[in-house]
Amino acid sequence: MAVRMTGSEQIVEGNEGAASSPSYPWLVFALTFGLMLSDYMSRQVIVSVFPALKAEWGLTDTQLGSLVSVVALVVGIFTVPVALLADRVGRVKSAAAMAIIWGLATIACGLGGNFMLLFGARALIGLGEAGYGSAGGAILVSVFPPRRRSAVIGAFLSASMFGSVLGVLLGGVAAKQYGWRVSFILVGIFGLILAVIFPILVREPRMQRDDTDDRMSLNSIMRKLLMTRTLIWTYIAAGLMMFVQAALISWIPS
Repeated sequence: MAVRMTGSEQIVEGNEGAASSPSYPWLVFALTFGLMLSDYMSRQVIVSVFPALKAEWGLTDTQLGSLVSVVALVVGIFTVPVALLADRVGRVKSAAAMAIIWGLATIACGLGGNFMLLFGARALIGLGEAGYGSAGGAILVSVFPPRRRSAVIGAFLSASMFGSVLGVLLGGVAAKQYGWRVSFILVGIFGLILAVIFPILVREPRMQRDDTDDRMSLNSIMRKLLMTRTLIWTYIAAGLMMFVQAALISWIPS
């Protein structure tokens, strides 16, 4: 049994069962990567059906744009609270729960009968996706050695771009063949399937509290997040990058 320290907690890595297999980390990576694909497919499939929504419901460009923006806005507001909750509840369980929320919300988008219902379902997608990047990254860090983590986390994050492209591509094909509602339903079902499989095959890292240390208080966490100059510049740069990226992905297809 190996024990690794992470802050005030110890991650205990057992040598028994599936987790001891050399292929286990790559199984975890494949499933975590798949959930990130699902995350961004659910987020971006909406843009492939803009023309259909405009034709059927007479939506304006402002309304269509808000259906994209509301996801990013909810993610921005709830990322830190949801990530903190995932640390306390369990990252694997939390990741699966998040995927169930965004999968069901994506299906709800396909069943909605008006703009406000669709807007509400899109907000729920953002709530489900809010902490997944943090939880998924933490899960991968727990199963890969330090020398591989940079490459693994980089590959994991690249799923956002692959998922964005796949969501637009597959959503457009499905919308053309079967109608725009089917696009949402198919993408949502994909997420739900992965959400069910994920906690069955991925084991929660066992945590042992170090009695000589306490968890960081919320105050300490927020101080580190908001008082570190490098992080503040990173937040600004990442936000500007997402602004440009989201605008291009949202409007180029139509």
